[in-house]
Amino acid sequence: MSTRDTTRRRFIAGAGAASAALALTPSKALATGGGGWHGRRGAVRLLHFTDAHVTPGVPRSEALTKRALALGLAYRPDVVIQGGDAIMDALYANKADTAAQWAVHQRVYKGIRTAVAHVVGNHDCWTGPGSSGDPLAGKAWTLKEYGLESSWYAWKLGAWKLIVLDSIELTGGGGYVGRLGEEQTAWLRRELAATPRWMHVVLVTHIPIHTALPFTDASLRQPDGSFRVPGGWGVHSDLPELNELLLDHPNVRLALSGHNHVRDDITYNTVRFACGGAVSGNWWDEGDPGYRDTPPGIAIVDLMRDGTAEIGYFSYREVGPREVSADGPARP
Repeated sequence: MSTRDTTRRRFIAGAGAASAALALTPSKALATGGGGWHGRRGAVRLLHFTDAHVTPGVPRSEALTKRALALGLAYRPDVVIQGGDAIMDALYANKADTAAQWAVHQRVYKGIRTAVAHVVGNHDCWTGPGSSGDPLAGKAWTLKEYGLESSWYAWKLGAWKLIVLDSIELTGGGGYVGRLGEEQTAWLRRELAATPRWMHVVLVTHIPIHTALPFTDASLRQPDGSFRVPGGWGVHSDLPELNELLLDHPNVRLALSGHNHVRDDITYNTVRFACGGAVSGNWWDEGDPGYRDTPPGIAIVDLMRDGTAEIGYFSYREVGPREVSADGPARP
């Protein structure tokens, strides 16, 4: 979502190396419950920590991102899902400014011992001044900071498989559209075909594959009552094709995303599509921290053995008493 968009209310993460192939199983502690939220009952727990937009020169950005990460880690997740847009913006930033943003990001994740699955966000990609011809241009710098060889990969998590996808197709001049492209779509088909039907699958993208958000925005409504959703605005443009693929694989049970900065949780056919809000809320706007009435926060996702998921969204800076707080009751 562009930082130029404005609405009434708008209000992180990631460095550290991540392996492209990791097998995790629930620990004894997970099986016996705990963490201060729900009992675990053998679940795999994810901390969905998305849209940090860490910003040099904005002290609360780094401080609150670190605080939010610490609060999330207190729930003892097996994996941190860094959902993309870890930095404020490299689409229009020069090299020095982009480097400064990544330096903040690296400080946030320094010393973290929990596995981190990084997702590429649109603002993580360097297309700003000086990027043309530079070996770090586009997603190369992003992959370097995330310690990834590829922007799409799969991890086994007990009875689940986590498939991280790259939903950003750069179109030049800072532009992008939400789409997997032919190569990645072919890889996803092979990965799903090779996954046993008894194994549940959770997909993770930055831009939501499916969302209700565009149809809540009056600015997208046309005079004839139809809605016009620009490419890259809130939803995958290849949703029709992906929907057909998912219908063939009913073991895909959940799709997590970021990008839209809102809580958005819908089920279409057999797949639950959940957008995880944003740590940064309204891009660190101190005067208006909430984005479309979603306070800045984190999501705790328990992947259950039966293929269901329990998702809790926890604010750490409330916009009124709208959400459960990760660190106590809503403050006046």
